Amino acid sequence: MSSFKFLQLLFYSCCFIILANATVIEVNSYNFNQTVSKMYFSILFVATNDCVQCDIEYPKFLAASQPFHSDPQIYFGHVTDSELIKSFGVTEYPSIVYYQPGSESPSISDQDHTVEGVITTIAKAMKGDFSRVKREYAAELVEENYDKIVSLPNVYTLILLYKNNEAKEDIAVFEKIAASFRNDFNIVFGKVNAEKEEALRSDFGRKKYPAIYWYSIENKNARKRYGGRLDLVELVSFINEQTNIMRQPGGELEEMAGRVEALDKLVVENVEQIYEGKKLKKLLKTLKNDYSRNELEKYYTYIIENIHSTRSSDFLEEERGEVLKKLSDRVLTPVQMDKLRRKQNILHKFIDEIAMYLINKNGIDTSLGGMEDPSWQDAFSGSFETFDTSKTTKQKKITKHEEL
Repeated sequence: MSSFKFLQLLFYSCCFIILANATVIEVNSYNFNQTVSKMYFSILFVATNDCVQCDIEYPKFLAASQPFHSDPQIYFGHVTDSELIKSFGVTEYPSIVYYQPGSESPSISDQDHTVEGVITTIAKAMKGDFSRVKREYAAELVEENYDKIVSLPNVYTLILLYKNNEAKEDIAVFEKIAASFRNDFNIVFGKVNAEKEEALRSDFGRKKYPAIYWYSIENKNARKRYGGRLDLVELVSFINEQTNIMRQPGGELEEMAGRVEALDKLVVENVEQIYEGKKLKKLLKTLKNDYSRNELEKYYTYIIENIHSTRSSDFLEEERGEVLKKLSDRVLTPVQMDKLRRKQNILHKFIDEIAMYLINKNGIDTSLGGMEDPSWQDAFSGSFETFDTSKTTKQKKITKHEEL
């Protein structure tokens, strides 16, 4: 063996020893036989170094690994080694690959890259009941991963800074908040143990715990301390106000989820042109120039583009039918279901405004095929926890945070 290869092996072996207490281990061609090959069950997060979406989705994989930290049978790994990845047969990134007990061949998960998706993958592969596994939805942050996670582009971050010996109830509440947004990749929840992470504790400069901090997507350098209570209803309301994700405590989507206030206003202002399918070039230009930051904003543009190209608002009825058809498919994952629900809410805004326009214009009650859609809540039986949401109605806006 050449001295160079010996040094490489020594380096990776040392890395493995150093990371032995981590819940996710970096796996590569050099330590694969000492890690994955020897484990009863292995599940790997497969990414590339230049994949931004991989970085965005990874914190949920990290959180999913935390309850299994002391389980000798289940091994979590992170892979960016291009040579090793070739053997997995993945075609998109990120992917989650696992090795079933007794198998030397990798399988690719078809579940969401969420905490629930990862645990579902494990349960199916191991043919076991993991319903009693206590989920964690907030990732434990340490000095080595803190900066990378809080600086993720287009991702909001909520941090709980806690002291180990007095934090059980605080962590429980924070986990319920994180669980409410379990299917959303544009927000990350992180926990920092101030007793263990001395460098981070010093950076925060806090003497009272718990403390909650917020990072917006607009300015990652302007960390803000939340001044309200560590309360499920209050913080879900605060996050909805800041992000427009629109969840209820427990995770169900609000009726307005997916809708963008500024774009709804443009729909109202241009309803006549939208109905007739004419004179939409100016609106399309505004949408493409000013509203293309995320998938939901782009969906408004997609609708207008199709109405413009067909010169008819009949596209709305066709698209609504397609969405309803997909919603009835019980094979959909929770993330896929939420995307369709949000699209349905946007379509309803267009259809409602056209209906009101025709009522006002003609003085009669008419609509695009009626609004008697089957309830989409019945289209999917999810696994969300049940919380008392009676306090969520008519919530006042909460902006209790101060910039440090």
